[in-house]
Amino acid sequence: MWKLGDKSQAKQLSNEKQELYNQMNDKNRKAAELIFHFYNKNCPSSVIDLHGLRVDEALTFLSKKVHDCSANGNNQLTVITGIGNNSKEQTPRIKPEVIQFAQRNKITVVYTPNEGQLILELNAVQAERHMNETSCCTIL
Repeated sequence: MWKLGDKSQAKQLSNEKQELYNQMNDKNRKAAELIFHFYNKNCPSSVIDLHGLRVDEALTFLSKKVHDCSANGNNQLTVITGIGNNSKEQTPRIKPEVIQFAQRNKITVVYTPNEGQLILELNAVQAERHMNETSCCTIL
């Protein structure tokens, strides 16, 4: 439309497109919250289950959980990542990102015999550093 000279129509279509993207993002966020709460409703406070989430969603929930655990004095967080059965090519996508998240935040990763699970060791110094680094940046 822009190239055809109808700038008004082009602007209207651009606005409609942006509104649809906003609606899509809102629905994706709501879906992620529902999925997260479904998998975590019976988990103890020291466990987070990231099944069913996209990588970016999983990292958002993980960041908040690390912050909450730190604030409550929990020294360990068990992270259930799954083994990638629902990912393209059946390869894990969340687990490697959780490991990178831990490395960036100087959090020790403990590997367990269960391939779909990790334990994050949150000592007070690491937890405080994480809270300071992410509290001003994390948008939920």
